[in-house]
Amino acid sequence: LILNGDARAEKKYVKIARGEGTMTSESYITVKGRNRYVIANAALLRNSDGEVVGAIETFSDITDRRKMEEELQAYSKTLEACVEEGTAQLREAERLAAIGETATIVGHDLRNPLQSMTNSLYLLKEEASGIEELKGRVAPIVNRLQKNIDYMSKIVLDLQDFARPLTIQKTDAAAKALLSDVIGSISVPQGIAV
Repeated sequence: LILNGDARAEKKYVKIARGEGTMTSESYITVKGRNRYVIANAALLRNSDGEVVGAIETFSDITDRRKMEEELQAYSKTLEACVEEGTAQLREAERLAAIGETATIVGHDLRNPLQSMTNSLYLLKEEASGIEELKGRVAPIVNRLQKNIDYMSKIVLDLQDFARPLTIQKTDAAAKALLSDVIGSISVPQGIAV
């Protein structure tokens, strides 16, 4: 190939690199029934006048090196996938940590006004209980406000529970008692037997 270029022959090579009077190529060949990966280096031979009189070519079996390169590429892809997965998990953990911090701040900031509202509602109820004509009109409003304050307090507690780190503790439990407890906490509609 170095002396006479042949496009059809060149298609048989995996890689070909040409330089000034040199050529390097890589290809699979079969030697004694086994596929081998070889690298060939060729150079033109010139006489004292600089005329091309031939070529010299050396072959090196680089099958083992090629296999190691392919394995290294496979490991590299696997490592990249692991890094991407780890990075995605880290981002998700950071996002959840930010949500947890926000939940803690919101819960704390809401707790103080809720406590103030609870105290004011208690004082209103006490004042109204001493005035007979207000008692009947104020009691339903106070009860409605108390339910809403209790609901908001539950939301604050849920936010704070969400923000707390989970610690899982394994304990043994009797399955029958646990199922009975769960079923007992559910209101079963009429017509359905458990």
